[in-house]
Amino acid sequence: MPTLLNQSDCVVPSQQRQLLLDTGYFTDSVIHQALARDIDLLCSPKKSTMGAPYHKKQFHYDEQADVYHCPAGERLHRISHIQKSEHSREASPHAFCDE
Repeated sequence: MPTLLNQSDCVVPSQQRQLLLDTGYFTDSVIHQALARDIDLLCSPKKSTMGAPYHKKQFHYDEQADVYHCPAGERLHRISHIQKSEHSREASPHAFCDE
């Protein structure tokens, strides 16, 4: 972890104020290093579980309608679409269930 923060210091001359990490970095060592550098650490202490109601495997894709449905059965609305190119990969972000 110190190596990554040192590399970041070389690339970005200003001090990093926040650090967003996945659950695998939620350790005492990382927490102490963030505190020592006065960095706000954004890191979930809990791993998601397959049984959680909003795990990605709980969402259903309807290929004919080209929509996703949330675990409650509500339709998710597309908010943007990124065109596939050699510099990006195809993505189809959706958000918010019907209310």
